[in-house]
Amino acid sequence: MRLGHRWSDPRLEAALRRCRWAALAVACAATGALIASAAALKAPGASLSASVPPGWSVLQGLAGWAWLAAILGFAGSATVRRGGRSPSTPAPPMAASRPRWRRAARYANDAVLPFYLLHEPVIVAAAWLIVRWHAPLPGKYAALVIVSFAATLGLYETLVRRFRITRLLFGMKPPIKRHDHIATARTQGVYPSNSS
Repeated sequence: MRLGHRWSDPRLEAALRRCRWAALAVACAATGALIASAAALKAPGASLSASVPPGWSVLQGLAGWAWLAAILGFAGSATVRRGGRSPSTPAPPMAASRPRWRRAARYANDAVLPFYLLHEPVIVAAAWLIVRWHAPLPGKYAALVIVSFAATLGLYETLVRRFRITRLLFGMKPPIKRHDHIATARTQGVYPSNSS
């Protein structure tokens, strides 16, 4: 796993892989405490005079860093398990024989930057509509997550992924054509040629 081009340190990556389960436990506990605090503020008779409960910012920071450490640790562990190949290294050309989850992981990896850039305006637009609903907060939240994910995926698939200019504008590599992929594989001896 390469966390960055120049600032990545193998010792940091190894530490993140070692502490991934502890970081996940801390992240879940801190997130649970945040949810409990928010629920306590909604309870009947709770005072809303204080804008932020004591320790709220500390819990938010702890949860954020713990989730980050857990995600990077699990990602690093998965990278090491698949043979230590960094995410920037091209995958082997045998796309047809790869398991479905690997194809999905490659699709998701290609979509990361466009998703990041598109999700914020989509969430704001969807929230502007959904917040006006007369529904319980968990229902609004679920609707916002589902609608914003579907809209972001739709925008990525229809406007970004399929066109060279938008791929370039969103920082993606040009698409690899299937026949180029197979020709490269044949020269490397992965697929037999049709002449044999």
